[in-house]
Amino acid sequence: MKGRLEILKKYKNGDEVVVEDDHNVIVSGMGLALNLLFSGSGSDTITDYQISRAQIGSGTDGTEVSSTFALDKPTPLVEMYTSGDSGVNAEYGTQYTTNGATVADQAFINIPHNKITRVNKNSVRYQIVIDETPMYNHNLREIGLFSKNPQGTPDPRSVMVAYKRFGGTQGLWKTPDFSIIFNWTITF
Repeated sequence: MKGRLEILKKYKNGDEVVVEDDHNVIVSGMGLALNLLFSGSGSDTITDYQISRAQIGSGTDGTEVSSTFALDKPTPLVEMYTSGDSGVNAEYGTQYTTNGATVADQAFINIPHNKITRVNKNSVRYQIVIDETPMYNHNLREIGLFSKNPQGTPDPRSVMVAYKRFGGTQGLWKTPDFSIIFNWTITF
Protein backbone atom coordinates (compact mmCIF):
# COMPACT_ATOMS: atom_id res chain seq x y z
CA MET A 1 0.00 0.00 0.00
CA LYS A 2 1.30 3.45 -0.86
CA GLY A 3 0.11 6.97 -1.50
CA ARG A 4 0.98 10.12 -3.36
CA LEU A 5 -0.10 13.71 -2.72
CA GLU A 6 -0.21 16.43 -5.36
CA ILE A 7 -0.88 19.97 -4.12
CA LEU A 8 -1.92 22.70 -6.55
CA LYS A 9 -2.47 26.42 -6.22
CA LYS A 10 -5.33 27.48 -8.47
CA TYR A 11 -5.52 31.20 -9.18
CA LYS A 12 -8.71 33.13 -9.95
CA ASN A 13 -7.73 33.39 -13.65
CA GLY A 14 -7.65 29.57 -13.88
CA ASP A 15 -3.86 29.13 -13.83
CA GLU A 16 -2.65 26.16 -11.77
CA VAL A 17 0.78 25.68 -10.23
CA VAL A 18 1.96 22.38 -8.72
CA VAL A 19 3.49 23.15 -5.33
CA GLU A 20 4.13 19.60 -4.21
CA ASP A 21 4.01 16.15 -5.77
CA ASP A 22 5.45 13.51 -3.47
CA HIS A 23 4.79 10.28 -1.60
CA ASN A 24 2.90 10.20 1.67
CA VAL A 25 3.10 7.89 4.64
CA ILE A 26 0.49 5.24 5.29
CA VAL A 27 0.29 5.24 9.07
CA SER A 28 -0.55 2.55 11.61
CA GLY A 29 -4.17 3.73 11.80
CA MET A 30 -4.66 2.17 8.35
CA GLY A 31 -3.50 -1.14 9.82
CA LEU A 32 -5.92 -0.74 12.71
CA ALA A 33 -8.85 0.00 10.38
CA LEU A 34 -8.04 -2.93 8.07
CA ASN A 35 -7.52 -5.30 11.02
CA LEU A 36 -10.91 -4.35 12.45
CA LEU A 37 -12.55 -4.78 9.03
CA PHE A 38 -11.03 -8.15 8.17
CA SER A 39 -11.42 -9.62 11.66
CA GLY A 40 -15.06 -8.52 11.88
CA SER A 41 -14.40 -6.97 15.28
CA GLY A 42 -15.02 -3.32 14.38
CA SER A 43 -17.97 -1.40 13.02
CA ASP A 44 -20.88 -3.19 11.34
CA THR A 45 -21.21 -0.31 8.87
CA ILE A 46 -18.88 -0.27 5.84
CA THR A 47 -18.97 3.53 5.55
CA ASP A 48 -17.27 3.76 8.96
CA TYR A 49 -14.14 2.22 7.37
CA GLN A 50 -14.08 4.47 4.33
CA ILE A 51 -11.60 7.31 4.17
CA SER A 52 -13.95 10.27 4.29
CA ARG A 53 -12.31 12.92 6.47
CA ALA A 54 -9.22 15.11 6.44
CA GLN A 55 -7.42 17.63 8.59
CA ILE A 56 -4.97 20.33 7.56
CA GLY A 57 -2.47 21.72 10.02
CA SER A 58 0.35 24.14 10.59
CA GLY A 59 2.61 21.96 12.74
CA THR A 60 6.33 21.76 12.16
CA ASP A 61 7.19 18.79 14.35
CA GLY A 62 5.10 16.08 12.66
CA THR A 63 7.26 13.22 11.45
CA GLU A 64 6.55 11.14 8.39
CA VAL A 65 6.74 7.73 10.03
CA SER A 66 4.17 4.95 10.21
CA SER A 67 3.65 5.47 13.94
CA THR A 68 2.30 9.01 13.40
CA PHE A 69 -1.25 9.07 14.78
CA ALA A 70 -2.19 12.77 14.70
CA LEU A 71 -1.28 16.06 13.08
CA ASP A 72 1.22 18.08 15.05
CA LYS A 73 -0.99 21.20 15.04
CA PRO A 74 -4.36 20.59 13.35
CA THR A 75 -6.67 23.44 12.37
CA PRO A 76 -8.65 24.01 15.58
CA LEU A 77 -11.88 25.55 14.26
CA VAL A 78 -14.42 24.31 11.73
CA GLU A 79 -14.92 27.95 10.70
CA MET A 80 -11.35 28.10 9.42
CA TYR A 81 -12.28 25.49 6.78
CA THR A 82 -15.72 26.88 5.97
CA SER A 83 -15.30 30.67 5.94
CA GLY A 84 -16.69 32.58 2.97
CA ASP A 85 -18.55 30.58 0.35
CA SER A 86 -16.13 27.66 0.33
CA GLY A 87 -18.68 24.89 0.11
CA VAL A 88 -16.46 22.82 2.42
CA ASN A 89 -18.44 20.73 4.88
CA ALA A 90 -16.59 20.43 8.17
CA GLU A 91 -17.60 19.29 11.61
CA TYR A 92 -16.21 18.64 15.06
CA GLY A 93 -15.52 15.09 16.09
CA THR A 94 -13.44 12.83 18.26
CA GLN A 95 -10.14 11.39 17.11
CA TYR A 96 -8.74 8.07 18.30
CA THR A 97 -5.01 8.53 18.75
CA THR A 98 -3.17 5.63 20.34
CA ASN A 99 -3.45 3.11 23.15
CA GLY A 100 -7.14 3.83 23.65
CA ALA A 101 -6.68 7.60 23.96
CA THR A 102 -8.98 10.05 22.21
CA VAL A 103 -9.02 13.78 21.57
CA ALA A 104 -12.43 15.47 21.45
CA ASP A 105 -13.52 18.55 19.51
CA GLN A 106 -11.25 18.05 16.51
CA ALA A 107 -12.19 19.95 13.32
CA PHE A 108 -12.53 17.57 10.35
CA ILE A 109 -13.22 18.24 6.69
CA ASN A 110 -15.82 15.84 5.32
CA ILE A 111 -14.70 14.68 1.88
CA PRO A 112 -17.81 14.54 -0.35
CA HIS A 113 -18.46 11.37 -2.34
CA ASN A 114 -18.12 13.27 -5.63
CA LYS A 115 -14.51 14.11 -4.66
CA ILE A 116 -13.58 10.44 -4.18
CA THR A 117 -12.69 8.79 -7.49
CA ARG A 118 -11.54 5.35 -8.45
CA VAL A 119 -8.46 5.95 -10.63
CA ASN A 120 -7.91 2.31 -11.59
CA LYS A 121 -8.62 -1.10 -10.07
CA ASN A 122 -6.11 -0.54 -7.25
CA SER A 123 -6.16 3.25 -6.66
CA VAL A 124 -8.54 5.81 -5.20
CA ARG A 125 -8.10 9.60 -5.40
CA TYR A 126 -9.39 11.95 -2.72
CA GLN A 127 -9.70 15.60 -3.68
CA ILE A 128 -9.88 18.32 -1.06
CA VAL A 129 -10.44 21.86 -2.29
CA ILE A 130 -9.87 24.87 -0.06
CA ASP A 131 -11.18 27.95 -1.87
CA GLU A 132 -9.68 31.43 -1.76
CA THR A 133 -11.21 32.66 1.52
CA PRO A 134 -10.75 29.75 3.98
CA MET A 135 -7.43 29.39 5.80
CA TYR A 136 -6.51 32.95 4.78
CA ASN A 137 -3.31 34.18 6.42
CA HIS A 138 -2.31 30.73 7.75
CA ASN A 139 0.88 28.83 7.06
CA LEU A 140 -0.09 25.28 6.14
CA ARG A 141 2.41 22.44 6.55
CA GLU A 142 0.67 19.10 7.10
CA ILE A 143 -2.39 17.10 6.14
CA GLY A 144 -3.93 13.81 7.20
CA LEU A 145 -6.61 11.46 5.85
CA PHE A 146 -8.99 9.74 8.28
CA SER A 147 -11.30 6.77 8.41
CA LYS A 148 -14.56 7.90 10.05
CA ASN A 149 -15.22 5.29 12.77
CA PRO A 150 -13.67 1.85 12.15
CA GLN A 151 -14.11 0.83 15.80
CA GLY A 152 -17.87 1.33 15.51
CA THR A 153 -18.17 3.32 18.73
CA PRO A 154 -21.48 5.10 19.45
CA ASP A 155 -19.61 8.43 19.45
CA PRO A 156 -17.57 8.15 16.20
CA ARG A 157 -13.81 8.14 16.70
CA SER A 158 -11.91 8.96 13.51
CA VAL A 159 -8.56 7.28 12.91
CA MET A 160 -5.73 8.81 10.83
CA VAL A 161 -4.69 6.47 8.00
CA ALA A 162 -2.28 8.62 5.94
CA TYR A 163 -0.09 11.64 6.64
CA LYS A 164 2.01 14.16 4.70
CA ARG A 165 4.13 17.18 5.62
CA PHE A 166 4.49 19.69 2.78
CA GLY A 167 5.93 23.04 1.83
CA GLY A 168 9.47 22.33 3.01
CA THR A 169 10.80 24.62 5.71
CA GLN A 170 8.67 27.52 4.49
CA GLY A 171 5.26 25.83 4.49
CA LEU A 172 2.48 27.07 2.23
CA TRP A 173 1.27 30.54 3.16
CA LYS A 174 -2.44 30.79 2.25
CA THR A 175 -3.65 34.02 0.69
CA PRO A 176 -7.01 34.91 -0.90
CA ASP A 177 -5.30 34.97 -4.33
CA PHE A 178 -5.62 31.21 -4.83
CA SER A 179 -7.45 28.02 -3.94
CA ILE A 180 -5.52 24.97 -2.82
CA ILE A 181 -6.32 21.60 -4.34
CA PHE A 182 -5.08 18.45 -2.62
CA ASN A 183 -5.17 15.40 -4.92
CA TRP A 184 -4.31 12.43 -2.73
CA THR A 185 -4.07 9.00 -4.32
CA ILE A 186 -3.93 5.81 -2.26
CA THR A 187 -2.93 2.60 -4.06
CA PHE A 188 -3.85 -0.73 -2.50
